[in-house]
Amino acid sequence: MTPYAKNCSTKYRFVCLLSESRRAISVNNVILVSIESQEGDTLKIRTHARLRDAIIFGEFKAGQKLKERELCLLTGASRSVVREAMVRLERDGLVQSRSFSGFSVVNLNVRSITEIFELRFAVETFAAQLFIERASNQEMVALQDAMQSIEKNFSGNNFKVIWAAKKQYYDVLFEGCRNEEIRRSLLNVTDKVLLMRNQLLSDADRRISSINEMRALTTAIVERDPRKVRFASQAHILSARDSLLDHLVEE
Repeated sequence: MTPYAKNCSTKYRFVCLLSESRRAISVNNVILVSIESQEGDTLKIRTHARLRDAIIFGEFKAGQKLKERELCLLTGASRSVVREAMVRLERDGLVQSRSFSGFSVVNLNVRSITEIFELRFAVETFAAQLFIERASNQEMVALQDAMQSIEKNFSGNNFKVIWAAKKQYYDVLFEGCRNEEIRRSLLNVTDKVLLMRNQLLSDADRRISSINEMRALTTAIVERDPRKVRFASQAHILSARDSLLDHLVEE
């Protein structure tokens, strides 16, 4: 380790927290991390994020075969980094691999859609009910502000902006329900839910229905009416599920 210690001023920097994947050494009981290692980690994160967004926001279509060379050009990453990102995306449920044919964008089927909406039906409805019991007045205002942001942006076709507005809404909802396990239970299906939402948002009629349903849910939450909240939440989720399944049949 001595050669590294001599050059630590140019090759390393001090850090307080380390991820286990980073290469580190200890000099006089001080932890040093390779800047090159950090840059490599950043590239992997950036590559995964770029490919994830390309799938979720429609640059790649459902069932499309993903060619490694094109992915390298898109991300500016090496083949090894792209392959690592694809393995992560497979774990996320956004791509699927087949022997000798590489990766392709996942095709959502009736079973996967039904299972995810069953989870949302139970968990999101319960989160909304907990929110009216536990949220502060400031969080109620924040939820209304988030709803206004959704209304402001829903008329456009920028799905990233729409998604950001809806994410803000659900972030407030999950924070105000004071149950971290609810957020965690949905974490494994977050990307699939987002993929489904963007498919639905491409349907103008569904977009109008969705915003009306969310208005009704928000009104019920602000009134702190548990019966109305349960009805509005379940109606919104079931309507989204049915619309997506209808869309799947039409294709």
